[in-house]
Amino acid sequence: KGKVDELAAHQKRWGELMNEVATIYANLLAVRTSSARVVSAGRIRTAMGDTIMTVADLENMTEDQLELFANVLHLTDGPADAMRIMKRGWIGKAFGVNLEYWMNSILSGPGTHALNVASTAAKTMLIPGEKAVGGVLGGDPRAVREGLMTYYYMVSSFSDAMRAASKAFMTDRPQLSATHALLRRRAQISGESLGISPEWPILANLIDYAGSRIRLPFRLLTAEDELFKHITYSSVVKARAYQAGLDKGLVGPDLAQYVRKIHDDAFDMAGRGLDPYAVGEAAEGTFQRTLPPGGFANSYLRMAYEHPALRQATPFVRTPTNLFSDSVQRSPLWFLSKRLWGDLRSPNDSVRASARGRLATAQALSVLAGWLAWTGRFTGSAPGNKAQREAWGMSGKRPHSLVFGLDGPEEDRQYVRLQMDPFTPVISIITDFVNMSGEMDDATLDEYATAIVSSIAENLTSKVYLRGLSDFLGAAMKPDRDLKH
Repeated sequence: KGKVDELAAHQKRWGELMNEVATIYANLLAVRTSSARVVSAGRIRTAMGDTIMTVADLENMTEDQLELFANVLHLTDGPADAMRIMKRGWIGKAFGVNLEYWMNSILSGPGTHALNVASTAAKTMLIPGEKAVGGVLGGDPRAVREGLMTYYYMVSSFSDAMRAASKAFMTDRPQLSATHALLRRRAQISGESLGISPEWPILANLIDYAGSRIRLPFRLLTAEDELFKHITYSSVVKARAYQAGLDKGLVGPDLAQYVRKIHDDAFDMAGRGLDPYAVGEAAEGTFQRTLPPGGFANSYLRMAYEHPALRQATPFVRTPTNLFSDSVQRSPLWFLSKRLWGDLRSPNDSVRASARGRLATAQALSVLAGWLAWTGRFTGSAPGNKAQREAWGMSGKRPHSLVFGLDGPEEDRQYVRLQMDPFTPVISIITDFVNMSGEMDDATLDEYATAIVSSIAENLTSKVYLRGLSDFLGAAMKPDRDLKH
């Protein structure tokens, strides 16, 4: 009960602070536009006409609504825009219902979840190793120890992570941090979202039940991400606490007790993470890192709020953006990554070590991909020509696949598709380069440049997170493949 009362007090105080922010915002806007906007007694008349936002409005919001308002405010120009977006008309509601159904249909295949688990597990295991390797390359024993201890604490963090994942699935809410879901709204297929009157409880309950079943794929995806986020967060917090304890001269039981205390203090009463660095590492492992402000992807996120139709073509924005960034940083094109250059110059030793580790991964992955391509152990993309593609498929080959049984007859060879981001795009693109270079002469340089772009596009748009955009572009650019029906 004490925690509930404390949460209510925090919620009320948060509302008061937001109202003060809104008041300041309204006053600044009035000065800037030389208007005669009136602000009185904590009541702010926003740019929405007759809409008034007061402390009472914020106090009456549910926890979900407050979280949504804070998230929307992060991407908009102020409280007026945030409130306007939250209060949608019937067109916006129709787009929301269609989008929710569309997104869950994309995520409904078992293969999608298998890919998500495999890729996230690989990335989660890769990050501490890169930090340790980067520490070795930079002569930083603290980074080496932190990376190795992160692996050690992953085992003890698994049971808590499973409980958090289960809770995330049951409640349809992320537990560690909601900041990774700034475009995540309340359930669209629900009685509350559709404005069903309380006088029709049976209808509202039926809609809620249907919506909860439709959202099962998204709830499962949330649970999968929550599992790995909790593993990463807890293990990073404990590893850093272990290092801090050693710096204090603690050993044995005293060190173990210190690590437990730091870990317990790293969660608030609602179970959310309080350590910004560890939260960032958890988001990094699940391809949910916050997009840098001012960038194209972040601007597109804001446009998606204003124009819901954009979400139909691109229902996912953050994940594919981070997938692309991760692939570039671990490829021969690493020098094009602005983030990698920034991390290499970071004042934080752990950040610099991780950046050096990503460079080492890029070199190792390039060598591995080149060897797989030259020895024919990886297939790359299917041919672009329709006739060649059909013949290629008839031979039993599969795109982006490892080849087993090269020493035996061709008909006995096995093709196993490799689906593990961010490694697969890098290996596929390098393989395509190798395959094309073997057939290139001076007269085909232009075709080679075009093929490079095509290979990158093929490997990016094949991701489930770009399903809407790839379907649209594929239908427009390759009607012979995408308009069969």
